[in-house]
Amino acid sequence: MGSQALAYMNLVNVTSAGPACGVKAEPRVLPNDHAGSLMWNKVNGTQNCGSRMPLGGGALSQEKIDLIGEWIDNGAMND
Repeated sequence: MGSQALAYMNLVNVTSAGPACGVKAEPRVLPNDHAGSLMWNKVNGTQNCGSRMPLGGGALSQEKIDLIGEWIDNGAMND
């Protein structure tokens, strides 16, 4: 995702895709609902499909996971 605008367009209110999670059609980012957002579940390690994010790297710190959750719960604004 080459830009912030493109990343936002492909994450917020977009259903999951790909062989692991696409069949579940979960929202990648569901504004105001971090627990219902696949992205948050993947960085938190609570996903029900696919691999934990970031793929191939170590887990994010709890502080960063919480920051992502706060962003989602505050409406996942494009800012």
